[in-house]
Amino acid sequence: MAFGKSFLLATLAITTLLASAVPGASAKRDSKDGDEFFKTMEEQVRKVVKGGVPETPDFISFTNLFPKNPFQIISVGEETELLVGMSNKGSIKQTVFQVSGALVHPQNFSITLRNLTRYRYDVTIGPNEEATIPYLFVAETEPSEYGLVVNIDYYDGEEVATRSVGYSGKVTLVGTDSAFDFQSLSVYAIIIGFFSSIGYFAYTSLVAPKKTKTRTPRPAPVVQEEEVKSDVPNMDWLPDHLKGQDAASKKVSPKIKKRTK
Repeated sequence: MAFGKSFLLATLAITTLLASAVPGASAKRDSKDGDEFFKTMEEQVRKVVKGGVPETPDFISFTNLFPKNPFQIISVGEETELLVGMSNKGSIKQTVFQVSGALVHPQNFSITLRNLTRYRYDVTIGPNEEATIPYLFVAETEPSEYGLVVNIDYYDGEEVATRSVGYSGKVTLVGTDSAFDFQSLSVYAIIIGFFSSIGYFAYTSLVAPKKTKTRTPRPAPVVQEEEVKSDVPNMDWLPDHLKGQDAASKKVSPKIKKRTK
């Protein structure tokens, strides 16, 4: 019973998370009040960006991922997905209400060449939380190198709206056939490099002979030879008590000396 309850709660949590990451799947306001509210937020954003997009606050950060285009190679006329991760490290909740994008000049990102799709969202990110916001777009223009800018419009708990740049980077637009060939070659190169690394590791750890450590012989200790006199007997081998007797025997009494004279 406890397992079934835990499984149900986990399923509901995953469903809620996925719903918040898809455009139009999250809870929305009443249609009339919602439209008026979004218009008010958009008007605030237009006033904010008159002098350019403001700098992103320190407590807001973004991460990006092209799931199907890791090398930023985009096919003309095909739908491309960009995942924008937004993290809120502040103490006030932030609600994303709109995401838009544009192709810009690759050498000057302030020059807009073509506007892309704009989506409405209703994704609330609480303090110390993060959310993934998918952005889908189709680039209909001549194959070339472009700049891609994706703007995130959001408001705080006091309904003060602003805009931050969720993505800013260069992309390459190519024809469908060229994109397939380049992506295929890139994938093949990655696969070959991966298996080559595994093969090299297996060879060095299993097949290649191990280097044996050679021990350098230690030099033999030098024995210092003592100078031995031929006419003096070596008495070192005698015990101490015998050495004393031998010395005493060598002494001659004075009486014996007188008799010998």
